[in-house]
Amino acid sequence: MNRFSARRSVSALLATALVCAPVSSARADIVHTVRHGETLASLAQRYYGESSRELIVVAANALNVQASAGILPGTRVVIPSVSYYRVRERDTWERIAYREFGSATRAPYLAEVNRADVRVDPSPGAVVRVPYLLRYVVPEDAEPLFEIAQRFYGDRAQTRFITEFNRLASMRLQRGQVLLLPMAELTLREEPVCEGGPSLAQTARAQRELENRAVALRSMIDHGQYVEALALGSRLLGGAEVSETQRARVQRMLAEAFCAVDRVDLAAEALRDALRVQPDLRFDEVSMPPRMMDALAIARGQYAARAFSPAPSTARPDEAH
Repeated sequence: MNRFSARRSVSALLATALVCAPVSSARADIVHTVRHGETLASLAQRYYGESSRELIVVAANALNVQASAGILPGTRVVIPSVSYYRVRERDTWERIAYREFGSATRAPYLAEVNRADVRVDPSPGAVVRVPYLLRYVVPEDAEPLFEIAQRFYGDRAQTRFITEFNRLASMRLQRGQVLLLPMAELTLREEPVCEGGPSLAQTARAQRELENRAVALRSMIDHGQYVEALALGSRLLGGAEVSETQRARVQRMLAEAFCAVDRVDLAAEALRDALRVQPDLRFDEVSMPPRMMDALAIARGQYAARAFSPAPSTARPDEAH
C-alpha cells in the first residue's frame, strides 16, 4: 500500500464510543428451591461446574453448624457468587473496599484481585470484580485454622491471609466465631443478565479482553502496521464497554499511528479526546517525535489545526476518481 492510499484509507477510521451502561453494582447470587432428588453436590455441579464447591454452598447457608447438612425438597438455598461494581467518579480502591468489605485496609487485596495497582485509582466506568465474602461459622468441634485454609483455598499457607484479612489476634478459633473468607473465583457458569443492558460480569470480561487486544495494538504500531493499527483501534473504541483509562490509552496509540501516516489533524483529535476523558494524561515530551508534539499542541489549543489539515484536491470534478 502506497502513502497516498494509506492516507485515503485512514481518513474514515477514527470512530467514537459511548459508555452507555448506568453506574451500578450487581450481585449474581441465586436462591434455589431444592427439588426432589437434588443434592448439594449436584447444585454445585449445576451452578459452578464443580461438585467440590458443595462445601461453599454448605458454609454460605450455615448448614455446617446444623444437626444435618442435608437438604429436603422445598428448601431455599443461596448459591453465592462474586459481585461486580462499576467505578464512579472519585472512587478509590479504599472507598470501594470500605463499601464492599467494610474496611479500607482491604483495598490492596481488592486491587490485586483485579490485577491493578492499589496506588492508582480505578478508572470511572471500569467494572471491578468483588470477591464473595463467605461467612464461615466455626462449628462446635472447632478445627485448626490451617485446615480451613486447606479446605477453602487448597493451600495451608493461606492461613496467614485469613488471619490478616480478619485481623485475628489469635489463631485459636472458638465455636460460633465467624470468619470472612473472600472467594475471588466464585463465578456462576451462566451469570444472570441485569435489566437494561449486559450484565456487569459480561462487561468485566469485555474490558479484560480489550486490555489483551490493546497489547496487539501496541505491537502493530511498533512494527509499522499503521493502517491495521488504526482499524483495530477504531474497533476497540467502538465497543460499548470501554473504561476512561482504556479509551485514553487507545486514543493515545491511535495518535501515534495517525502521525505516522501524516494525519496530524486526526492525531490531534485523538489526543483531544484522550485528554478529555483523562486530563492528567502524561506525555514524555522530551523524546516525543515532532509530529506528535504538533498534534499535542493542537489538542491543547496552543495553535490551530488548519495548517496540518490535508491539502484539498487540485483535480477538476470530471477528473476525480
